Amino acid sequence: MSNFNPNDGAFISKATAQQYTANYRNNPAQNSINSHFFGRNKIDDVLNQTGLIGLRVYYGLKEDENQNLVQELIIVGVDSNGKDILDTGKILDFSRPCPPYCPDGNSETL
Repeated sequence: MSNFNPNDGAFISKATAQQYTANYRNNPAQNSINSHFFGRNKIDDVLNQTGLIGLRVYYGLKEDENQNLVQELIIVGVDSNGKDILDTGKILDFSRPCPPYCPDGNSETL
């Protein structure tokens, strides 16, 4: 029997999310990236894979143009056995990181 199901995870309150993200931003060991934006169409492409019951998000580091390692998030579909779905070409990366792609100062954010 698989320990993975489409109901894994839990919702948290806005206040809890804001506290977690503030903890991250205020930690001197953290990378300078605060968030990543992925477009809906790309997320839908990952979600529409046959056999998918959820998503797994990996942390990664890649070299930027100055050969500095910068944080990346990689999203991959997961099947009912908890295995990554890797052979469909639907491994998502190339988000828009914040900074510089941040919400404007007039909108509420986490």
